[in-house]
Amino acid sequence: MIELYEIATDDRLDLELRYAALKMMQHKKKQQDKEKALYNRLKNDQTKREEKKISMITLTKRQSDVYEAIKSGNRFMTDILKVTDLKRTTAKDYIRALISYGMVESERGGLNNKFCIYTAKDVPHEVKHVKEKVCNSKQRPDHLIDRLINTKITPEQAFYLKHHKRQKRSLLAKRVGLTKLQLNYVLERLG
Repeated sequence: MIELYEIATDDRLDLELRYAALKMMQHKKKQQDKEKALYNRLKNDQTKREEKKISMITLTKRQSDVYEAIKSGNRFMTDILKVTDLKRTTAKDYIRALISYGMVESERGGLNNKFCIYTAKDVPHEVKHVKEKVCNSKQRPDHLIDRLINTKITPEQAFYLKHHKRQKRSLLAKRVGLTKLQLNYVLERLG
């Protein structure tokens, strides 16, 4: 009986050892997969950074003006504002964008680190020119204004409007069959 117990115990230990080895191999495989995924992610990030470095940075006209002001030696905000004629908040937004592009660095300076000193890096860039929108009435007619100007009322509607001017405009518009905008325009014309 002792022999059977020893055999059973040995088999059990053998199974436990096999199970522990299997678990260890699974853990090792998971660890390798994690390391491989991390390596691939770092490699992708590095290639993206290299692509960003290679591609030229596109700036708006005003961002370019701020960049050129900093590059020409105006390192403090007050100097930049004088040169560019921008408001402080607008200039700060442009400078933040330039910092995020890696074109400008900021450093605290002065008494109690109260001032920001900006320095420009020499980075190739291009300026994107945005055409200002020119509103030409011949190109894009305003149908609402055309309909408003061409609003005609009947003599009965004019009589009703003259004698019921004290009513609410929305009620008048419903009774006459016009929109409130058309009604206001007609009342303005009637005087």
